Amino acid sequence: AAEEAHSAAVLEIEASHAVTVVEAEARGRAAGEKEAKAMVIEAEAAAKKRMEAALAEAEEAHCAALSQLEASHDVAMEMAEARGRAAAEREVKAMEMQAEVVAAKRTEAAEEAHGAAVAEFLEAAQAAALAE
Repeated sequence: AAEEAHSAAVLEIEASHAVTVVEAEARGRAAGEKEAKAMVIEAEAAAKKRMEAALAEAEEAHCAALSQLEASHDVAMEMAEARGRAAAEREVKAMEMQAEVVAAKRTEAAEEAHGAAVAEFLEAAQAAALAE
């Protein structure tokens, strides 16, 4: 009877030990799963931060590029306007010179016509004086 009690106690101890081992393994898996989940959440948060930083950097680079493009456009427009003004000034000067040449030719023609008219008048006056 003592042996039976002893055997029963040993069986009970072994069963209790087995249950304890199973429970400990289950708690270990749960703790491991919690730790893995925490690591995944931490990795996701770090990736999100890196993504946000990269996005902010890209936005900043985009804004800088736009500012540079606008400045280049403004400079190009100013240069084009200056070239346009210079071309217009050259064209106006050429037109003025052409107008001066035309005016000089007309003046010369008018002076010649005036000289011919004076000569004609003098001839007519001489002829009239002779006729008297």
